[in-house]
Amino acid sequence: MKKEAIDNATALIKSKQDGVLSTLSVKLDGFPFGSVVPYCLDNAGWPVILISTIAEHTKNIKADNRCSLTIVMDGEDVQANGRICLVGHMKEVLSEEKEVIERYYAQFPNARSYDATHDFSFYRLAPVSIRYIGGFGQIHWFKPEEFK
Repeated sequence: MKKEAIDNATALIKSKQDGVLSTLSVKLDGFPFGSVVPYCLDNAGWPVILISTIAEHTKNIKADNRCSLTIVMDGEDVQANGRICLVGHMKEVLSEEKEVIERYYAQFPNARSYDATHDFSFYRLAPVSIRYIGGFGQIHWFKPEEFK
């Protein structure tokens, strides 16, 4: 049962390219702040995002890197669809991690031009826990090492 849930959760995260990033707001004294972000997966299967220093979520991450990324399966009944929430710490991707950066650009080619307009940096979500709901009553918590 757990292996099937992990396989389904993995398929979901691989099938999508965007999710809701929730950070802890600096401006609103720690209240949750959600924003939609595109992501790609690194070789380990963790989400990588590209965000600007002027973005509210970047300011929040720099103050407190605890966050979550929620990804929802497409469909008419959102409560019956699969969804996954990766909870963890957002860490900046090192500039020498060229493979990760090129993987992102391969998935989002228009992003190459973003640095020309604003100061953008890559970040990776390093999960501490993962929650997957495969539909009604199909609720699972995974440790990152189980999910990889």
